[in-house]
Amino acid sequence: MSAARLRVRRCRPPAPPTGHPGAGQGLHRRAPVRPGLTPGRIAAAHHMSLRALHALFAEEPDSVAAHIRRRRLRRCARDLRDPRLAEMPVLARATRHGFGDIRGFERAFRAAYGMTPGRYRSGVHE
Repeated sequence: MSAARLRVRRCRPPAPPTGHPGAGQGLHRRAPVRPGLTPGRIAAAHHMSLRALHALFAEEPDSVAAHIRRRRLRRCARDLRDPRLAEMPVLARATRHGFGDIRGFERAFRAAYGMTPGRYRSGVHE
C-alpha cells in the first residue's frame, strides 16, 4: 500500500455510529481535543448534522460540549501534575488544550477540581 493511500485512510473519519445505546461513545473518544474543536466540527467531520450528534449524546451524562470541556480539563490537570512541565505557565497549558480565556478556564477548573489550577499545580491535590 502506498504512503499516500495510507494517509488518506488515517485521515478518513470513522463510520458514523449506529443508533444503539452508547453509540456516541466511540464517536467522541476518537475526536482529538484540539483548540477550536466544537460539536459543529465533530458533526461535520462525521458527515452528520449537529442535531444528530446531540441525539447520539442524549443518553450520555454530558452534552457534547461538556464532554469536550471535561477532556480538556483532564489533560490540563495531567499537565499540571507533570514535573517536566513545571516551568510552563498555567495559561500556556490552558491554551495548549483549547481554552482561549484564562478566567473561563480557571472557573471550569475550580468547578471540576475544587481548587485553582495554580494550587493544583503546587501539589495540594495529592
